[in-house]
Amino acid sequence: MPDKHRPASSRLQARLAGRILLHAREQGFGPGAWLSENALAQSFGVSRTPVRGALAVLSKRGLLNAVPRRGYILNRAVRDQDLETYSETASEDDQLVSRLAADRFAGLLGEQLSEADLMRRYAVARSVLTRVLSGMAEDGVVERRNGHGWRFPPALDSRRLLEESYRFRLLIEPAGLLEPTFRLDRIQAQRLREAHLAYLAASPLQFDARKFSRLDAEFHEFITTCSGNRFLRQAILNQNRLQRFFSYVWVYEPAGMGVSCHEHVAILNRLIGGDREQAAVLLRRHLVNWLKSSVTISADITP
Repeated sequence: MPDKHRPASSRLQARLAGRILLHAREQGFGPGAWLSENALAQSFGVSRTPVRGALAVLSKRGLLNAVPRRGYILNRAVRDQDLETYSETASEDDQLVSRLAADRFAGLLGEQLSEADLMRRYAVARSVLTRVLSGMAEDGVVERRNGHGWRFPPALDSRRLLEESYRFRLLIEPAGLLEPTFRLDRIQAQRLREAHLAYLAASPLQFDARKFSRLDAEFHEFITTCSGNRFLRQAILNQNRLQRFFSYVWVYEPAGMGVSCHEHVAILNRLIGGDREQAAVLLRRHLVNWLKSSVTISADITP
């Protein structure tokens, strides 16, 4: 358990270390991927010094390798267990994002956002708020305004956006499995299959919605990455980032999470067995089922 008396700099490094790992996984970084101090500092809205410290922490854990005069490279793909160490430090940011999402969809936050107003409303330090808003900007759900402040894109006010998102996925994801450049990473596919089976081994009452959301995003990003088409992969990354924001106000039914995981396993089984055409059929059916059934919105989204 983290030391409550840990210096503020160490707490910031721990938060950044967790965010760097999550960022690397969301971007699909594999062994040998270079992590730029400048790029990470800009993404997270901090200086290079705490980023450098966070990278050093991850290097000591054996997740990164320091290369003289170049920086750090990733030793392997990021796994769920790598993120567990930072779950407590990440929860503070998650709680703020959850409150921002709920208040936005309840109509309590307007399109334009002032940092001073948000700091008073949520009683948070500017450094925390900037870090969270910078992460939301990465996810495409807020934008930095010219000069000062932030804004929500107007499209976030539309309930129809969710349906359009899934219909867009229906158009491109199954097709990705049939691309001539498709190459299955069998080791990763087996690992992902085992992760789904481990999740299903728990009682439905113990299903963790946040863990399911991460697993779901990882599955869809993986199969799109295997397509070998960078434009398909980037499109799904963008969709997953958008839906991650919505997930803070979604209510997942345990039965729906279980069905979805079973459908993922069936698709992976087909891919591992070399039957891409049937996998594409199952993927389309999976997206249609998900669109129709298991996700409901707990906050009112203005149409």
